[in-house]
Amino acid sequence: MIITGPDCKPANVNEQGHLETEAITHSAEHYANHVPQKAYQVPFAVNPDAAGDCFFYIKNSDTQALTIEGFSYASSAAEEIYVEIANAGTAIRTSGEVLTPANLNAGSGHQADVTCWSNTGLETGREVERLWIVAAADKTYHNFECDVIIPENQVFTLWCVGGDTNIRGTVVFYFHA
Repeated sequence: MIITGPDCKPANVNEQGHLETEAITHSAEHYANHVPQKAYQVPFAVNPDAAGDCFFYIKNSDTQALTIEGFSYASSAAEEIYVEIANAGTAIRTSGEVLTPANLNAGSGHQADVTCWSNTGLETGREVERLWIVAAADKTYHNFECDVIIPENQVFTLWCVGGDTNIRGTVVFYFHA
């Protein structure tokens, strides 16, 4: 029960027992971008090596949890994409690139403490989502209904089933304590 606040004023409780407040709210994403300035996007453009290829890999090396909000994607042809977390084994960068996430706050100098690659050899993990691209398509955004949380030293990956397309996209994430 709140009797008084830090300024020694009583808190008002209405007839239903609800605390009455006047507040400004914002999303966790806005807070992560505005206050600790740790919100990022990382674009990728890949031609997967083969069927069943891991075409996007990110490992969190930060002590704060990496929260993945979602990702955009487009493909040059029909393709199936699946999303995994908690992949085991040691990642090996194959024909891909080292990807550098961009901080979304123009005034911030923070860099994401991650390892991020395209086209990676890795053991499979725990599948959390599967998406189908039925034909060559414009960019589509996939928002996770429940954000994907990647603790320190854990992994998030994107895989293709066919592997004979060009896939483009952007992964959106932020760090949250």
